[in-house]
Amino acid sequence: MSFKFAPTRRFKQSLIFALSLVWQSHAFAQYEYIVALKEDATFGVQFQKVLSSFTKEGATPTEKFIAFGKNYLIVNSKNKNLLELFDQQKWAKLGISNLEKNISYSVLRGSRPPEKIPDDLHDFNPRPVISNDPDLNKLWGILNFGQSVQGTPGYRKIDSATAQAWNISTGQKEQLVGIMDTGVDYNHPDLNANLWRNKDANGAAYYGYNALADNNDVTDGYGHGTHVSGTIGAVGNNGIGIAGINWNVKMVHVKIFDSSGSTSLSTILKGLSWFNDRRDKIKVINHSWGGNTFSQALSDAFKELDGHGIINVIAAGNSSEKLDRNSDKAISKIYPAMYELENSIVVASFDNKGRLSGFSNYSDKIVDIAAPGTGIYSTVPDGYAYKSGTSMATPHVTGAISLLWSQHPSWTASMVKSRL
Repeated sequence: MSFKFAPTRRFKQSLIFALSLVWQSHAFAQYEYIVALKEDATFGVQFQKVLSSFTKEGATPTEKFIAFGKNYLIVNSKNKNLLELFDQQKWAKLGISNLEKNISYSVLRGSRPPEKIPDDLHDFNPRPVISNDPDLNKLWGILNFGQSVQGTPGYRKIDSATAQAWNISTGQKEQLVGIMDTGVDYNHPDLNANLWRNKDANGAAYYGYNALADNNDVTDGYGHGTHVSGTIGAVGNNGIGIAGINWNVKMVHVKIFDSSGSTSLSTILKGLSWFNDRRDKIKVINHSWGGNTFSQALSDAFKELDGHGIINVIAAGNSSEKLDRNSDKAISKIYPAMYELENSIVVASFDNKGRLSGFSNYSDKIVDIAAPGTGIYSTVPDGYAYKSGTSMATPHVTGAISLLWSQHPSWTASMVKSRL
């Protein structure tokens, strides 16, 4: 995938981390809407009143569900704009708290033989830990000794200093990390041991929740979630492939994207609600996705998670734009990155020379940190591959948070964010 280059920037080494695959949005179906009922409006008498009102306007209810304790209804209207027919005054009479389009979100669509790690690393202090993973030399975001990435030589020590952090900790299995994405190749030999798992009624193992199909199958049909997972927590020092930032971790997957990399607002709400129900165990969630349209329901969901002390690590987007909450351009707004959350961390991307990646969004008010995101080598279904984007930078930060929290489990979200 080619990107338009924006003016480059150098980031201080203390800010270095990573991000990469993000998003664009449009109406999931031109006339599909998501209806939030007020807290006192159950799926009973009041619900029937709402159904009747929509039916009179030729709209067809297709699904009802509960997320974050709220009752939701999905409605299709073939030829009418329900936002024009139902104003907020009508909402109050019907017991509706919110009505909006069921927005869609998507992942972003978008070498030489590796150089040997040199024996001479005297200028790195402390000296990096070198695992026995054979492709560690391709992970410039973890250890940049000046090697070339897809033909482009890098600058020494422009990385996340992860290999040096391994002198202190390589993680703890008790640490759970949430990933909302396309699923995961749970049979990948470099990932399987670091995946959270449970057993269904038949004794079969499963590795998270599929919000698309409302089942436990998180098979990755697109490859994006598997790539994110490798950067966060590929098994380290196992003599296979690569090492993740956290060698010892449990990654919990919620699948929200189909095989084309698309999803809807309602699916995302179900996925976030699943994480919210397990908030006592999951402290950090990776979000390498987004869209250009504001959603009140999505904002409320993130604020709920944020209020429970969960760190949401969010990609800044790949539009080469300066993010601006006051701009009239939709492309200058990326959600969930734009939501004002106390514990969120929004991540931009830099390359192996320390420059802002040409595709990366940026903002001195909205973006919190930058991480390696250009030419990131990681796991994909049945193998490994290079990918670029703020989607790839984001898991560098998520992995760092999980590593830091494993070393200091009593720290609050604000303490972890402050340290980063």
